[in-house]
Amino acid sequence: MSEREIDPLTMAMPIIIIPVERKPKKVLMATSIILIFTLAIALVSSATIDYFYGGQITEEAMPAKESEMGGEASILNLIYFLVMIFIVTIGIVMLIKYGKINILKAFMTVVVLLLIFTFTQIMVIFYQVYILNGLYSLGVYFVANFAPFIIYISWFVVVVFSAIYILSVVRLKYLNSRNAILMLNAVWAAVWLGWNSGILTPIVILVGLAIYDLYSVFRGPLRNLTELLVHDEPGEELPREHGVLIGLGDIFFYSFAIAYAYAVLNILEVAIIAIILYGGAILTFVLLLKFDVRALPALPIPILTSVLFILLFLYVI
Repeated sequence: MSEREIDPLTMAMPIIIIPVERKPKKVLMATSIILIFTLAIALVSSATIDYFYGGQITEEAMPAKESEMGGEASILNLIYFLVMIFIVTIGIVMLIKYGKINILKAFMTVVVLLLIFTFTQIMVIFYQVYILNGLYSLGVYFVANFAPFIIYISWFVVVVFSAIYILSVVRLKYLNSRNAILMLNAVWAAVWLGWNSGILTPIVILVGLAIYDLYSVFRGPLRNLTELLVHDEPGEELPREHGVLIGLGDIFFYSFAIAYAYAVLNILEVAIIAIILYGGAILTFVLLLKFDVRALPALPIPILTSVLFILLFLYVI
């Protein structure tokens, strides 16, 4: 599949598009590269945030605070996540069903640009400060001269990322750059959230979303979305081939699990969690290819298994 064969609808969706033939070896190789890249960025980003947070998890990202409400806060936060995801997914399905593709493209573009303006800027600043401080502590004192340019560099990256993404949606080009920008921002958002969601809330969210993923793919709105995406235009029955599609939500929650594990476990245990996530995701794709189905929930196997081992490391081993 080339860039020319990708339609505007697919390009506008919050998915990673891997232009390979749907053959087991090619699919698994491409998927492995995406997963390794995702987990590596999540680990590096977690290490960077850990440097600034001093290993302390906060609750600033959650509407309900565990420090004020106890365990009930985690349930309320899960409900908040589920309601938001359900509403957005239903909205996307309705826009596609009634042919409002331009509205959908505009909406998704605004969402991605907000992600870029928020998390690209935050993480590029964090990376620069982390690197400069590390070099300075090693005696490379001249790096202090670059400190005044940190904000300017972060804004430059934001502008470049935004321009590339907009061009990818408008002109249906720059697929690999588009994929990288979406993946990076999904990972960065997830890592930031993983460090700012409290102690119990991340576990509840991961388990709750993994279970919801089963319902959504087989019976819920994601099933409807998948059916709509395999037609050339709303109302037509001609199938189209997109290569392999990986939802940004899957990338997000794999990274969220890594960030939380990094915050509460030691580095060896984090490495084990990363391997579990990778293995579970690959197993999901193997099952997808074996049974030749349109979609399978990508969260239950890797997320539930990784949560189990996180809890074992925290309270048993």
